Amino acid sequence: MQFLWDFLVTFIKAAPWIVIALVAAWIWYKRQSAKILLLQAVSAAGMFTVTIGQWLTLRLLTWMNVGTTIWSAAVTIFSFLLFMFLATFAAAFCIERFYNRKTITVTATPVDK
Repeated sequence: MQFLWDFLVTFIKAAPWIVIALVAAWIWYKRQSAKILLLQAVSAAGMFTVTIGQWLTLRLLTWMNVGTTIWSAAVTIFSFLLFMFLATFAAAFCIERFYNRKTITVTATPVDK
């Protein structure tokens, strides 16, 4: 039962990333000229996949009773992958915001005293 609860908590933790990936892919499908949205979708899907993969790998390592060196190596590798996907998603988000920024014109009117 602990296995199922652990998976459920991990899935709930990772679920927003799959929603973000689906929304980004849907918007990209409607506006295919925005290639950066595809990068956001892939990065978000990568976050979900790596999170679930990390959970599965660590459960298998626990089941196999491996030493702390292998456990630490697996955690380091998955942490690096999660960081890279998160950094890619954040960079794509910033680039998309920069290119879709609209110019606002402000007109000043004189104030009579």
